[in-house]
Amino acid sequence: MKAIHLLNTFTALSIAGLASLFTVFSLANFVLAQEAAIFQAILPQLRRQTVLPIRLPTQLPPEVNHQRIYVSAQGSRNEYKILLESHPSCGATACYIGSFHASLTDRINLLDLQYIALANGIRGYYQPLSCGGSCSPPIMMWIQDGIVYRIQMRVSRDPDVALRSMIDLANSSIRQLTDRQQHNKSYIDEIDVDPIFNSILVNIYNKMPYPLEMRLPKNVPDSVIGRFRPVVNLHTDRVRIALEISESECRMPRRSRGFSLGCISLSITAAASPPEAFYLNNAKRVNLTSIIQAYYFQGDGWGQVMWQQNRNFFTVYGPDDKHLGHNCNIAFTDQYCDFRQSTLIEISRSMAESEPIK
Repeated sequence: MKAIHLLNTFTALSIAGLASLFTVFSLANFVLAQEAAIFQAILPQLRRQTVLPIRLPTQLPPEVNHQRIYVSAQGSRNEYKILLESHPSCGATACYIGSFHASLTDRINLLDLQYIALANGIRGYYQPLSCGGSCSPPIMMWIQDGIVYRIQMRVSRDPDVALRSMIDLANSSIRQLTDRQQHNKSYIDEIDVDPIFNSILVNIYNKMPYPLEMRLPKNVPDSVIGRFRPVVNLHTDRVRIALEISESECRMPRRSRGFSLGCISLSITAAASPPEAFYLNNAKRVNLTSIIQAYYFQGDGWGQVMWQQNRNFFTVYGPDDKHLGHNCNIAFTDQYCDFRQSTLIEISRSMAESEPIK
């Protein structure tokens, strides 16, 4: 979905079926808070589309004096691009104002580039205004945390003013993430989940595919974790995010079916569409909350709970005590093998009642 937001005296509109986000902004009576609003509308979805740190300036240079700016954004796991235009979805040089791009795979061609000292000891690479059949606005590039960042902006034609504007844009972008990181830390600190998930909460938040949300239990019983040293693994793709709590010293091959059944003591998955096994035959209905109903499935040595919540499909899977018996005889006492139906349901209920990570 793409949303168009017309700020100041205009009304925000949402238009389904488009591929990115747009923001319209009036630069009349320019102030810092308004400039931040330019990017705010596109950031929530962009953060779901890419795992890269999004670096943006706190304000645009005064040379950018267009009455309205349309901001569109597209992202993937390895890159993102934010485009500023004078008309929505224009794509023509005449509409182009500027862009912010980041990529894990791009390379910088150093030919004919000027070295520029940027903030935090970072070296910048500057390409001034160049004109042939048409003119290409100045470009500033730098590498930060292994990511190539690139800003291009239609600024002043005065070479000195243009260079200063591009340096200011880059330095502001380099420093700006600090506040975002602090926001992330505050947000993560407020999430009430079992401590076993604490080490990967930031990764879950940063890698969550749009428009998914993840829910985690506030407590994982000892009967799930057992006495071994648990490891939490995170797997993400465009339509699902999955967590596994497994034994750190499990000797079964990682890709074997035995590993998935014998080493994993709990699996939690959120998906945008129902899993293939989301069938209702032979399922037991369970009330997780007063308005959320789940289905419990009992297999040969395993059980799982499935439910839908806020357009997301959640699955909680775990082996029962019968399947864990080969480990119980070696390392565990019976109380750590007591993984029954009630345990999975209680974990699922805790998730359904928790605040989503999104």
